Amino acid sequence: LCVPPCPVDCIALVPTAPSAKAPWPEYSTEETVYWRTRTEKHLDRLARRAAKRKRVRASASDSKPSDERDRMRDEIRAAVERVRAKRKPT
Repeated sequence: LCVPPCPVDCIALVPTAPSAKAPWPEYSTEETVYWRTRTEKHLDRLARRAAKRKRVRASASDSKPSDERDRMRDEIRAAVERVRAKRKPT
């Protein structure tokens, strides 16, 4: 982000090669493997939870037959009509 707007052209990008010992010199190979494994497991858990929520939503929408939805709509319409009838001046 800094290279194009730099007014004095003093930024030089130098390619670096990762060391064979560890991709990040601040951490040991064991630490990077541990945290990478932990992150991958976490992402897998999140993906499984998302898939489970998706299945639950799909099964919930499939579980109500259309006649049940129609019955619920009729009940709601009847309740709305009762409220409207109470509000009408006599």
